[in-house]
Amino acid sequence: MSKRVHKGSAVESTSHEKDASILNAIRELADWVAEANELVKAYEAQHSIQWKIGDWFEKGQERFGERKAYSEALRLFSKYKRSTLKDFAYVARHVESSVRTNDLIWAHHKLVARFSSSEYQKQLLDAAFKNKLSVSAFRKFINEKHPPTSKAPKSSTVKIDVDQIASIEQLSKQLNLPFQVVLRELLKQALEGSQTSKRIEDVREEVHV
Repeated sequence: MSKRVHKGSAVESTSHEKDASILNAIRELADWVAEANELVKAYEAQHSIQWKIGDWFEKGQERFGERKAYSEALRLFSKYKRSTLKDFAYVARHVESSVRTNDLIWAHHKLVARFSSSEYQKQLLDAAFKNKLSVSAFRKFINEKHPPTSKAPKSSTVKIDVDQIASIEQLSKQLNLPFQVVLRELLKQALEGSQTSKRIEDVREEVHV
């Protein structure tokens, strides 16, 4: 004897599950914001809570997304700029709790956040502590070991006017080559220092398919 499927019950069950999921998400958001309210109280009493704010922000960003995390953080910690909150989160994410030390301030840890090895971060922080390096002295110490990379060269720009485009189209037809192939070769030569107009004249001998 076949069993009857009660569609109404199935729909009602799915609806209850969806409602429960929404309520759970709301509770999580409320708990996260409540945690921030406690941090706000601590913030008003002291200014050395970068770790707590950074860890809190990371947790919220992972759960609710970057946009929501920044929205709540900027609202609750109005004295901090977005860039400052970003720094807190970056350092908290890249410097594990096992590496952090109360012997040095947060700014020392910020300087080692760019290194991927936790062990190396510890070595640098130990050196800062043993040598009693200030933040500026510690920055100099690190830069001597790892000189800042030079700025990337500016990208080159090649301008091609309407007449040159027409000439390239004509040239591509004469060579029986796709327009893009001829244009790519001309741009390559231009970036190497040759003038585009000159290259249009003698590209017949140099272009390769």
